[in-house]
Amino acid sequence: MEFILQGGGELAPHLKAKVTELKLGNVKIVDKILSRSDVAKLLSEADALILPLRNFGRPYLGISSKLYEYQAVGKPVICCAEGQPAEYIKGTRSGVVVKPGDYEALAKAVLYLKNNSDLVRELGDSGRRYVEDNLSIEKIGKEMMAVFSKVLRHP
Repeated sequence: MEFILQGGGELAPHLKAKVTELKLGNVKIVDKILSRSDVAKLLSEADALILPLRNFGRPYLGISSKLYEYQAVGKPVICCAEGQPAEYIKGTRSGVVVKPGDYEALAKAVLYLKNNSDLVRELGDSGRRYVEDNLSIEKIGKEMMAVFSKVLRHP
């Protein structure tokens, strides 16, 4: 099993040092800025994608745009969050949810998906279908035009 950590945040140097120290040959860190097409390629090569969100002592009220990108490439999402992101994943049946900071549950979720390829395909397909059916530029554009038309008719 290979893990690819993508991002150049403040923890990247620490993570690189840990990977080297622990001799984790199956962990690769990509800490450079990638083009949109390179990000899509990287995501599509994965079997599953993890969305780790910090726990700030309250549930998340919004949803990270990364979540939509993960769904668009047809991969199941392991969502480490509470609140809106967790409810969204459950509602779209596009992944599994673990409590932020529960590393044992995260490891179990990774292994569960690794050992259930049919479920991986099903969850990934469900997420992609949801994005295609509900979040396309055309669909959102039509909905926005309907709102604008309504507002302009009734000032």
